[in-house]
Amino acid sequence: MSLAKGTRLGPYEVVSPIGAGGMGEVYKANDTRLDRSVAIKVLPPHFAESAERRARFEREAKAISRLNHPHICTLYDVGEQDGIRYLVMEHIEGETLAERLKKGALPLDKAIDCGIQVADGLAKAHRAGIVHRDLKPGNIMLTKQGVKLLDFGLAKPMTSPANADDSDAPTRQQNLTEERAIVGTLQYMAPEQLEGDGVDARTDLFALGTVLYEIVTGNKAFAGESQASLITAIMSSEPPPASETSTLSPPTLDRLINQCLTKDPDERMQSAHDAKLQLQSIGEADTLVRPAARPRPSVAWLVAAIAVTAALTGFVVSHLVRSQALPEGSPARFAVELSSVSQAVDVGLAVSPRETGFVYSGSSNGVRQLFHRSWDALEAKPLPGTEEARLPFFSPDGIWVGYFANQQLKKVPLTGGPPVVVCEVPDPLGGSWAPDGTIVFASRRSHLRRVSSSGGVPAPLSALNSDQGEVTHTFPSFLPRGKAIIFTVQSTSAPPQLAILDLTTGEHRLLIGGSQARYATTGHVVFQGNESTQSLLAAPFDADRLELTGEPVAILEDGSAGPGAVGTFDIGLDGTLVYLPTVRPNSTLVWVSREGRETPVVEEPAMYRYPRLAPGGARAVVAVDTRGRLDIWVHDVERGTRTRLTRSSGESVYPLWTPDGGRVTFSRSKNLNMNYDLFWAPSDGSGEPELLLEREGLQFPFSWSPDGRTLAFGDTNDIWVLPVGGQPVPFLTGSAQEQGAAFSPDGRWLAYVSDESGRHEVYVRPYPKAEGKWTISTDGGRAPLWSPQSGELFYRSENRVMVVPVTTDRTFTAGTPRPLFEGSYSPPSTGGNPYYDVSPDGQRFLMLAQSTRATRGQVHVVLDWFAELERLVPTND
Repeated sequence: MSLAKGTRLGPYEVVSPIGAGGMGEVYKANDTRLDRSVAIKVLPPHFAESAERRARFEREAKAISRLNHPHICTLYDVGEQDGIRYLVMEHIEGETLAERLKKGALPLDKAIDCGIQVADGLAKAHRAGIVHRDLKPGNIMLTKQGVKLLDFGLAKPMTSPANADDSDAPTRQQNLTEERAIVGTLQYMAPEQLEGDGVDARTDLFALGTVLYEIVTGNKAFAGESQASLITAIMSSEPPPASETSTLSPPTLDRLINQCLTKDPDERMQSAHDAKLQLQSIGEADTLVRPAARPRPSVAWLVAAIAVTAALTGFVVSHLVRSQALPEGSPARFAVELSSVSQAVDVGLAVSPRETGFVYSGSSNGVRQLFHRSWDALEAKPLPGTEEARLPFFSPDGIWVGYFANQQLKKVPLTGGPPVVVCEVPDPLGGSWAPDGTIVFASRRSHLRRVSSSGGVPAPLSALNSDQGEVTHTFPSFLPRGKAIIFTVQSTSAPPQLAILDLTTGEHRLLIGGSQARYATTGHVVFQGNESTQSLLAAPFDADRLELTGEPVAILEDGSAGPGAVGTFDIGLDGTLVYLPTVRPNSTLVWVSREGRETPVVEEPAMYRYPRLAPGGARAVVAVDTRGRLDIWVHDVERGTRTRLTRSSGESVYPLWTPDGGRVTFSRSKNLNMNYDLFWAPSDGSGEPELLLEREGLQFPFSWSPDGRTLAFGDTNDIWVLPVGGQPVPFLTGSAQEQGAAFSPDGRWLAYVSDESGRHEVYVRPYPKAEGKWTISTDGGRAPLWSPQSGELFYRSENRVMVVPVTTDRTFTAGTPRPLFEGSYSPPSTGGNPYYDVSPDGQRFLMLAQSTRATRGQVHVVLDWFAELERLVPTND
């Protein structure tokens, strides 16, 4: 049959023919309901021969329509009109692999990349119980976004019994004994398919082998002058090794193709996922010629090329580290300027395992999302739908990017497509993707958990050692072969430490002080040190025995960013180091009106933290980071002067005024350990700090009662109250994390933050008896503050300041939250302590406005870095 332009099949209007074959005709059509282009396949008459076949076809179509994968053409709909049965599919622009092969074989790296994507699509279908049965170059589309597998609409569930009379239905040809018949699909059929036996995933693996052979060599794996001789060749002969035709093809690829083309299905490669992993390994091997293996250009040439690129495109390299010729074997360094598109933020950076570039969490026009910076592109490109993304990490095949956003673990295909939610994750702290498809992730105040990358219920993986004071396991990273994980342990008794989790035993042990480790294939662990300067360190590591074999060494020989200058980093398989230099988050103190208008308070940028206003609003206390140490300063807001209140070898943080303004309460650490005790000091600097409370762990001063007799404070989980001169008394304890307590102006209520619902929300309870509670925020909230004049309660929700009308007379009531203003101010809180305060009249807010000098406009890149790493930190192999 042939359909004319304008023909309607249900809501679909035919636009033009695309092609025709043994399985029907394909047309481009317009979906008049959604105004989008689709492809319609009109099925041949034998699909309407019996009610049983029609019913089975509809069942199969429903199953296939659930295949949502970046390398599978999506089936949208199935229908029938006037006796014509049709399929509605995604319309894809590009050329088929068959068309491309008319020009000859693919370059080896492109061929392997194509094979990886085809195998990935097949693996997804096979996990859903679907066998393609007609994999061939004509059913593989090459697009700008990657490979797409076509014609899954005629696939067959693996659970269906094979019938000899329809085993070749998708590819049925004319009489097999006809001489010199033009053969297409037969050349990709497995022996069991030709014999009419049952088909399963291994049938598609045979076809995958024939496709791999053809794209590498440019020749068909099996040939014959007739269909009969072709079948004989498939059943009894072997093609010559691909390496005989393609001299760059490695022997490992020959072995993989042979495993796919084995005649006996039981002896054949058993899964597409395994084939994908082998192809990835072949692509990463030293025997494969890649651009990184080419001779390195001279520095002069590199500088000239970069300068030209910079002038023409905005891809700016600020400078090379050395202005003179680099010594032989030294890596090339440059800094990629990102400001033309976005500013990088220090919540994630990941290098593609396929060596195609890197992904980072960036901010553009106040919106944080993921950006992909390809090595061969002129600019970074945003990944649509990834708003609020942080902490990205790649799948082992480099096709997907996992990340966290809005308290969820998500994944998004790098080649294009909408993000997919994997599971809920409150307060995420890093993730890693294993070769078997498992994702391990961390969240605050929790152990490591794992979940399938296709979704499901997360399961616990590690266990917190309470005897050692462990409170959180963070930033997991898989070690080689996915048999162990290196991660960071946060505890109340020590600085962060690296630990190894052996997945065969389920036990973990501490390794060395540090955080956020990555494994380098040179046999090193690279990680951040615990100094406030965050030095980048490396130590020799035995991946089989899971232990260090040498001492850590500061490793970044970089004049633009020396030791102690790395914020977040990642390492590529080819030895590319990518990192963000440490940029202290400078800010300025500003007043912000309820309408969002700013007025400077202190214009000089500094590393300010935790601004709090004195009673009356004439003075402000703030923690200031100078040379890696935090101390407390008092600013006279009206006169513009400031006085330093503390000087310590540790850190003084979380300042808080007493109700009379005579003292400032704060937390102080001892020599940067994880114990923070409570102190207070005269606010005019006339006396030394005095100890209020000393005990294990972190203590956060939250709020003084209006009479100045009781301090509400917290540790990492609970809220306590401390009477002056008395002992601490628990106020809210339990499995949830409660923080940020704030006394109401009349002292009868406490506002606070809890994650009991799975995300942080603001609540209010009566004081001193915590009986009953009211939920204040409706879409997440932190850092509650009461208006000093009462009648209103403020809190932060992402970048917004929210207000809620309240009454605090005999009973408590709360109205509906509404936003006052929104802006790129410092985060709502740390440890429950707010990064803002409200004026005495409740009409303006003291905020930390991020300084333009604190933006992260550069990502630093070090090429061929492994040689330098091995020189600086020998492994003694």
